[in-house]
Amino acid sequence: MLRASFDIVLQVKQYKKLICISLCLFFFPSFPLFARVPTVSNLLYKIQEQNTLPRRKTGLFLKTNVTVYEFSQQQESKVEEQTIGTGLPKKDFTQQITWIQNKFLAITNVLPKQRKTGVFLLQHNKYYSSKNNPFQVEDSLYHYLFFLQPNEYRLQKALEQLGISPIQVKLVLFDGKYQYKIGLSDQYIIVEPGSLHVVALVRSLLLNGKNYEYKIAFSHWKQYLPKVTNYYLDNTLIKTVTLRSYTTSGLASREQAFLRKYKKNLIPIEYE
Repeated sequence: MLRASFDIVLQVKQYKKLICISLCLFFFPSFPLFARVPTVSNLLYKIQEQNTLPRRKTGLFLKTNVTVYEFSQQQESKVEEQTIGTGLPKKDFTQQITWIQNKFLAITNVLPKQRKTGVFLLQHNKYYSSKNNPFQVEDSLYHYLFFLQPNEYRLQKALEQLGISPIQVKLVLFDGKYQYKIGLSDQYIIVEPGSLHVVALVRSLLLNGKNYEYKIAFSHWKQYLPKVTNYYLDNTLIKTVTLRSYTTSGLASREQAFLRKYKKNLIPIEYE
């Protein structure tokens, strides 16, 4: 009799457990019921291992198209109401970027219609700019390069440079999917568990004395690089960077050509 009662109680508990699991799968189909959250060190190692250049390659030469969307004062006043849609294109420009890991970064921005060029150089941990440059460093960076690092230590330093404190990992619902979040509440990256691509970088940006959420979303992958990078200010699209082409060859000659053409006319600038 006691044995039968015990079996009935056990069956009821199992039945309730099955009901709970079924409800979770019905209302939250992407809920990771048995997912294990890795440690920070383990996840950074996997990200670095997955987002890496081909063997014996040390950098990239990129060509991109950039569309900038206007963020007007009228739009800014509506940010608090969260009713802003996508802005209208303000200006387009093209880029040529030569990057050698932890050594050299050269960016040439060109406004075709206005025939204006803006040049930046990062060398020996110092930034330089062409005179009367119509661009800002932040507006010119191809941000996914920060995540292409040769080892876990360099990746951690790159995150810190972006303002991300890699001290904790959480599993969060982001854009309708459960993904890894590295960082704190308002400064973090989002990592897709399957591909281990960094799909978003979120930071707080101070603009005209007010803090905004500044989100950079990476998508449409071509090997280890995103073909599309969208920039949002409080959910308003302000810029799209489209990768046209890239190569890992001829970097030394491109570095020397850039320095011969521009180095004498560059001035040191501050950028954090």
